[in-house]
Amino acid sequence: MPARTGAQFLEGIKQPREIWVGDRKIESVADDPAFAGAARGVAAVYDLQHKEADACLMPDPETGEKINVSHMIPRSRQDLARRRAGLEKIAAYSVGLMGRTPDYMNVTYAGFAGRAEEWAVNGNEEGAENLVNYQKYLRRHDISLTHTIVNPTIDKAQGDAPQPGNDVALRKVGETEHGIIVRGARILATLAPFADEIAVYPSHPLPPDCDEYAISFCIPMSAPGLKFICRDSFSESSNFFDHPISARFDEQDAFVIFDNVEVPRDRLHVNCNTAVYNSVMMRSWWPNVMQQTTVRALTKLEFAWGLASRMTEVINDVKPQTWEMLGEIWSYAELT
Repeated sequence: MPARTGAQFLEGIKQPREIWVGDRKIESVADDPAFAGAARGVAAVYDLQHKEADACLMPDPETGEKINVSHMIPRSRQDLARRRAGLEKIAAYSVGLMGRTPDYMNVTYAGFAGRAEEWAVNGNEEGAENLVNYQKYLRRHDISLTHTIVNPTIDKAQGDAPQPGNDVALRKVGETEHGIIVRGARILATLAPFADEIAVYPSHPLPPDCDEYAISFCIPMSAPGLKFICRDSFSESSNFFDHPISARFDEQDAFVIFDNVEVPRDRLHVNCNTAVYNSVMMRSWWPNVMQQTTVRALTKLEFAWGLASRMTEVINDVKPQTWEMLGEIWSYAELT
């Protein structure tokens, strides 16, 4: 399947998933007032890649089909420049206010797959192969992927990583003929209602004797046992004119409950391997994802500079202290 359209994205999120806001179970993400505006906002990102095809699309290196440039595994400065051009178009759509447009996870998994050898250590060759295959699936189906990488806080005095015996944090609890069973919770799944699949990968290093927490995988949002508890919505209004930001760009965040969820073996990237879990993020993630993050942050900063400048012009504010603050914003934009 080549790069999707907005209509195809909206059709995709009609797949069953258990989403809650307050005491309401959401029947249709695309139609519910709490989500409809943002769903159309994300759909517009998918349409944008076709409107700006020269910048946003590239041929799949194996099939030749058109894919989003954020799936590129860059091998040169020219590749980075090519990818940046596409990332800038996507960031410009929301003036950098959407932190988790699908290109964020696309770049993340391109970074993982581009350094697959970092995952293939300490006996994790099968997991690394699964990861490379998943990145191909991700780019060829152009799915929307969310992620949840932080364990719920139980006791800050014990640190951010789960300690042995923590039965709240996500962990492996068993095996099946086809994979493993996981149970527990994670946060903070931004974009969850508008995703086709969810990724679990490392964040904080684990202490010794915590192998059951050292897991990484990707599964569909419709997997049995997955539950998403969303925060209150800022997108209740569908009035784009009066609420141009909140009506379109509320990506949502969710607390994720894994209630005895089966993870197929071919979707496992790390299976109770603490050595791999603790090392891969420092070696195969930051250099890649920071390009997308920096492009978006710069776009947001330039928007803040432009908005602040326009506000001072409208009210004819020529006070030196105002210009000093404008100069500070401008200097940040110039240095980024």
